[in-house]
Amino acid sequence: MNSTPLNPAAPLTYEQAGVNYDLIDPLKVAAQRAAAATAGHLATHGFTEVKASRGESAYVVDIGPFYLASIVECLGSKTLVADDMQKLTGKSYYDTIAQDTIAMAINDLITVGATPLVVQAYWAAGGSDWFGDAQRPQALVAGWKRACDVCSVAWGGGETPALAGIVEGGRIDLAASCTGLINPKEPLSVGDKLGAGDAVVVLASSGIHAKGL
Repeated sequence: MNSTPLNPAAPLTYEQAGVNYDLIDPLKVAAQRAAAATAGHLATHGFTEVKASRGESAYVVDIGPFYLASIVECLGSKTLVADDMQKLTGKSYYDTIAQDTIAMAINDLITVGATPLVVQAYWAAGGSDWFGDAQRPQALVAGWKRACDVCSVAWGGGETPALAGIVEGGRIDLAASCTGLINPKEPLSVGDKLGAGDAVVVLASSGIHAKGL
């Protein structure tokens, strides 16, 4: 078997992971333009969007006394790591990647200055058989609940479709949405609120959290 060894000094790219933004970005731009055209519907309820939050990590709505922020994020391909680790060790790691999934949404939400309140789950399996391995779903539920407790958020509910023919058999796609408040309004942090002299705080990663695998 011929194989090409990875060069540890060479940076990994999105394209190596199967992500080609030259193909994806036109859809994203079209979606952003169409989405922006719907913002006027908020006025029906007496609300307005924070325009500077479009394109940010979370979308922010001004509802008067405070801001409402929301986001949806997926875990990415880290479920592949959990599946391989279970084969190696016999232990399910879905409790830990449940936390990673929630972190993807909450970490995005807090960048705009919001306090997370509620998360929702989206667990799309490649078929009903995925749920038949009791160890995995039990670990996923336990880890999801524990992460909610750590983050002091309510778990509102979710969706668990079995998508045979869409998601690969034996696999699952994990995602979370999160809603939060900015109250009082002063902590709002979006592009037009930033300027010279502001501090940029960078935290070292404790490991591979999600995506890019």
